[in-house]
Amino acid sequence: MIIEKLKNYLTPQEREINKNWLLSLVTSVKLQPGDFLDDLFMDQVGSVWQRIFLLKYQNKPFSIIKSFIPVILINENKEKFCNSNKSNLNLELKIDQKKSANRIKKNILLTWPTSEESQMLVLKQKTQVFVEKNYIFHENQVIRYEEEIIIPDKIEYED
Repeated sequence: MIIEKLKNYLTPQEREINKNWLLSLVTSVKLQPGDFLDDLFMDQVGSVWQRIFLLKYQNKPFSIIKSFIPVILINENKEKFCNSNKSNLNLELKIDQKKSANRIKKNILLTWPTSEESQMLVLKQKTQVFVEKNYIFHENQVIRYEEEIIIPDKIEYED
């Protein structure tokens, strides 16, 4: 069981703590503007890059990380990396630093995974998952949003 400190935040790439951990970029797509994204970011944000990572511990699926970054925050040089399989580019950290992220709001809920999430996590039976939602802020503006889907028996949260 992995112990995660609630007050500690790591970008997807920072979770490769040692050789037991492996992060891979599964997909990266540009989502079209919509009310859902505007609600998520509490503002009109336009198009958003959704990057989905699979995090493995000792070569077994541990979690799925979905990162949402507004296109307006990514310059043309970095946009080519959104769609490449270079998961080692810490785009999320670069955005946080560029926009001076200074606060994170975290919600954790227990829910049922989608069929796609069940496949990625190799769930053999019907089981619930934790969804950890992270809103990354600069002042009162959400600059990034992230969801991590985790198998409950693999993690323990600690204050």
